[in-house]
Parts: sequence; structure tokens; C-alpha cells
Amino acid sequence: MTTDEHHSVLQHRIEVLEEENAVLKETATRHEHQDAFYRHLYENAPVGMYELDFLTGRCVSVNRTVLEYTGYSREEFMAMNLVDFLADESRQRFFERLAKIQRGEEVPTSVEFQIKVKDGRTIWALLEIQFIRQGDRFRGASVVLYNIDEIKRAALALEESEERFRKLVETMNEGLIILDQDGHLTYVNKHLEDISGFAAEELVGRKIHEFLSPEASRLIYRKLNGKENDVRRSFEIAWHRKNGQKRYSIVSPQILGSGETGIGGSFAIITDFTAKKQAENALRRRERELQEKNDRLEEMNTALQTLVKMREKDREDIENALSANLKRLIEPLIEKLQNSGLTDRQKMIVTLLSANLAEMSASHSKGLSSRFLVLTPVEMEVANFVRHGRTTKEIATLMNISSRTVDMHRLNIRRKLGIHRTGTNLRSFLLSV
Repeated sequence: MTTDEHHSVLQHRIEVLEEENAVLKETATRHEHQDAFYRHLYENAPVGMYELDFLTGRCVSVNRTVLEYTGYSREEFMAMNLVDFLADESRQRFFERLAKIQRGEEVPTSVEFQIKVKDGRTIWALLEIQFIRQGDRFRGASVVLYNIDEIKRAALALEESEERFRKLVETMNEGLIILDQDGHLTYVNKHLEDISGFAAEELVGRKIHEFLSPEASRLIYRKLNGKENDVRRSFEIAWHRKNGQKRYSIVSPQILGSGETGIGGSFAIITDFTAKKQAENALRRRERELQEKNDRLEEMNTALQTLVKMREKDREDIENALSANLKRLIEPLIEKLQNSGLTDRQKMIVTLLSANLAEMSASHSKGLSSRFLVLTPVEMEVANFVRHGRTTKEIATLMNISSRTVDMHRLNIRRKLGIHRTGTNLRSFLLSV
């Protein structure tokens, strides 16, 4: 090859290389633009992104959104261990996942963790993890981080609220049932199981009417299907437990609105008042028994009143007969005795005897003896003499005692009859009683 030919070949080679270099420069420029574009997308993505190196346990890159979520600077975040920003429970779950990965087990690529931010708070994040392999080993991972703190806390609050109300429903002292639009039981609480004797598995899915009498079923149907004007008004039903025992309950219904008709099912509070009902029934029976006894007592009282009236009349007849006999038989003898030449003392005794007989036959003397029950026999005899106007001296002569003894008896009589030191005349008082 001549010098010119060699020069020509070299020139052609240079031109080819220049063309290839131009292409390479264009490709490099394009790659630089693409790399800048992707870096811009990575840095300004609306979700957090970072890359982990499992060998060093640190991040090799992190975008601005992660830094905004956590509050760390890029230098602080890159210097942290990959588990430093995880809350304790999440850190434990991370190590459990890592152990599974090292054993070759599959783990979900999406996981929810609580991460610690710089100001000490924790936020919930959803991590989408793409593992980076190097041969048979995991070299690292690319992570996309979504801030789900508000959504997660709302969900947790909802779960907590549901759990609180679930406990309230399960521990309430009333039964609770929920029915679908066709009247099938979809839920029963623990207390409903207790009062019915059925387990939840025996109730759920069945129609409420299977457990009630036809009358109660019709009432339930009309109430819980909105066919009553006042569907919320409580009502009473009688039904039977699984063992056949009769129970009484108050049902407080509520319609659940749904769909075009507004009727999407219903629920009801079941209050068992069997003990109260049984007590009321026992009270009614007792009232009936007492009324019957009262009626019998009234009949007996009427009979007794009739008997008392009869006895009263008999007593009056006896008193009248006694009075007549006294006048007819005794008084003539007393008159003869008075005219038989008695001494003065004997005459006073006969006169007193006549007066006492006259009082015995008089109707107004019936209450005399009861007022003298507090007196001794001697005091009663002295009171009788005083009542008939006898002086102390006459009483002493008639009773063969001293006047001083008579005065002592008169004083005791006044004390026992409650007129001591009142200025009341003893004879006047005795005549008044």
C-alpha cells in the first residue's frame, strides 16, 4: 500500500470515528438529559423514595418528600441506620421480615410501619419495597413511602370505636337483634343468647317468626316492616325459651333506612321482664285471694253483727225481766222490812239496799262498775255510800270503822279517780259517771 493509499484509509477511519464520536456524544447528552429528568422526578416525586444498602445498613439515596415527612436533613437521614427511624413495634416486625428473607421465604412487598420523625412524633407509612438482588443474595431495596398517617389513624379510631361499641353491645343487660329486610336474624348479642337459651349459631340466618307465637309474629312483622304509624313505640310479647319456659319481653324496635323504599332492615332492643311479670301475676293472684277472704270476712262480719244484735236484744229482754222481777218480788219485801220496827242503823242499810236495787234496774247505771275497777272492795263500798249522800260519820257507823279511816278511803278514791286537788266534789263526780 502506497503512502497516499494509507493516508486515505486513515482519513476514512478518522471520519468514521468522528461520526461514531458524534453519535456517542449525542447519546451521552440524551442519557444525561434522561438522567436529569429521572433524577428530577425522583427528587420531586409526590411520594417518598429512598434506596437501602443491606451491606452497610444505610440509605444510599433519599428524595425530598421523605425528608419533608420525617423532618431530617439529607445528611442526617443518610447517616442513620435503616431501622433508626422505625418505631419499636415496627422495628420488631422489620427484623422478623428480614429473618424470613434470609431463610429464603417470601414476604409481602407492601408493609405498614410506624416511623419516627425528628420532632419525636410517629407517623404511619405504607412502604412498597422492591428488593435488589446480586446473585442469590439481596443487596438492597428500593422503597416507595406513602404517608398514610391520617388515613391509618382514622381507621384505628374507627376500629377502636367499633370495638368499644361491640363491647358495649356484648355486655349490655338487654338483648339486641338485627334483622335484614326479609326478617332473617343477622346478629344477636350475648345477652340475647342468655335469655333465649339459643346459641348465636342457632339463631343467625333464621327468621324471627320461627321463635314466636303467631300473634307475636304478626305484631313483629307489622312493626319491623314499617306498617305501623308509630314503628318506634315499644310493645310487649310473650315467647318461649329453648327449654320451653315462657318469657315476657319488651321490644323496642328501630327501622334501618336503605335503598329507594327506605326500609333496609331493622334492629330491636329486647328487655326481659319475666320476673316482674311473674311478680305482677303473683300479686294479682294474691289480690284475688285477699278479695275473696275479704268477701268472706264481710259475710262473717254481717253474720256476727246480726248475732250481736240478737244477743243485745236477749240481754235487754233479760234486764227488763230482771228489773220487773226486782220490782215485783224484792221491793214489796223491802217495804215490809222498813215497817218492821228496825233500828236507825238497820233502816239506813235497808234504805241503801233499796237505792242500789233501784239503780240496778235503771238503764242509766250500766257503766258504773267499770269506773270503779281501780278501787278496792272497801273503797268501792265507801264510794257507794258517798254517792248516795251519806256523811263521813254515817259511813263510819254503817261500816263500823272510824271517821278518820273513812276520810283516808275518800282521799284514796279521789286519787285513783284523778280528781285529787282539783276542787271537784266527790259525790257530784260519782253521780256523773
